[in-house]
Amino acid sequence: MNFSQRELSLIDCLLRENDYVSAQELAETLQMSTKTIYRTIKRINEESPSQPILVAEKGKGYRIDYDRYLKTHYIIKERVQTPIERRKYIMLYLLFRSPNSVQMAYLYEKFFLSIEAINKDIYDMQEYLSSKKLELVKQKKRLKIVGQEKRIREEINRVINDMNILDEATLLLKDGFSKKHDVAFIRKQVTEKIEVPLKKEVPYPYNINIIAHLTILINRFREGRVLSTAYDQISEDEQKRIIENKALYQIANQVIDNVSCYLSVALPEIEVYYLFQYLVSSGISYRQSTNETLLAEAITSDYIEGMSWEYPQIMEQPNLYLDLVNHIRPMLYRVSRQMRITNGMLAEIKGEYANLHQQVCQITKRIEEDYDIKPISEDEIGFLTIYFAKHLEAEKYSKKILIVCSSGVGTSELLRVKVTNAFPEIEILDVLPYGKFMDNLAKYEEIDLILTTVNFTKEVTIPYLLVNCMFTAGDKKMVKKMMSEV
Repeated sequence: MNFSQRELSLIDCLLRENDYVSAQELAETLQMSTKTIYRTIKRINEESPSQPILVAEKGKGYRIDYDRYLKTHYIIKERVQTPIERRKYIMLYLLFRSPNSVQMAYLYEKFFLSIEAINKDIYDMQEYLSSKKLELVKQKKRLKIVGQEKRIREEINRVINDMNILDEATLLLKDGFSKKHDVAFIRKQVTEKIEVPLKKEVPYPYNINIIAHLTILINRFREGRVLSTAYDQISEDEQKRIIENKALYQIANQVIDNVSCYLSVALPEIEVYYLFQYLVSSGISYRQSTNETLLAEAITSDYIEGMSWEYPQIMEQPNLYLDLVNHIRPMLYRVSRQMRITNGMLAEIKGEYANLHQQVCQITKRIEEDYDIKPISEDEIGFLTIYFAKHLEAEKYSKKILIVCSSGVGTSELLRVKVTNAFPEIEILDVLPYGKFMDNLAKYEEIDLILTTVNFTKEVTIPYLLVNCMFTAGDKKMVKKMMSEV
């Protein structure tokens, strides 16, 4: 659902409440006039494809129809709707095919725009791409993007990240990413060629990064024209890193060999190194130098010490240090190489844990200065916030419940803790990724209730509830009601 920051703030405010909120209270909380509140509510409801998601009752105010909001959110996010989303879609299509050109009529046939609107799109895209040192060229009613291969791939990855994709199915099946026959191949590379040798699943968001990388690779060599002169040389430090992580490099080499056979194209050896970088950045199996390890440990200690001034109870969480240092090690690798990951739950994290997130931001700025490291992105800060939130809420662990998530260990475990805090009497049997649950439906027939952050696309006979990954007051109310019925 494509909302402005003002609209998102109002929605977040109502999500945190469990009852009606008056327009005056909303105005005071959000520092807006009541007229602006009324206009914002009207705009939000106009965006809903069917019934309004914000409900009004005279004398009480407004509340969010939580179930309708969740379902509408999943429906709307599959559609290209706003001019910004439309331009992202077109740029992505052209970037995959660069430097080949595409007819403008083909690009815009589904949008039904005037010539003036199309020309405005082209101007805005030219301005944007110019800032990224890429050029959008218009020639005889055709468009193409030209530039260095490295910058083209960086921009593809940036556009994909900006789309806030939370699960691999959305990424693989979304228009402009993959053809249907690519889906099984890409999934097989991740599950059989990466996860099986490593004996562990690649968690969110690293699974999305690796899948996005393979998707970009396949599309670039199939649809575009990639020159052999487009690649950088591997530095001595990186060659040493490859030697220290031979097993990981061999996995990358096997996957790239498979992609070469799949495309019937001899891929340059540097593609192995590029995939190796993504595997290293996930931290799933990575040997660091002593200096890198010491840096990660020092920064982890500084984060914990800094947070303890505001939240002294975190010093009593024995597993926090290990969880955090295992996240910070690959994070520093990504930061040093400017490898971007996306945090699809950033808005929810900032809304649910505003003070905690702000504290992490402040400490991050000090750490950047003290250790002279490159800026840590807001997405990365969001993931750090999740680890502190998880341990701050982890105090205590009749019905058998299963949690199905598209996200990784940090967010999944946080949801587990939040559910058990709210309902200590229930038994959470497992937390599963969506794909694994769907592949083993028969195994979970005795489950009483499923809490899922992913909208099921297949029929599921077990009672289930679609919930927010932050498990808000609205979620708790729905679970309580459902628990009395199952």
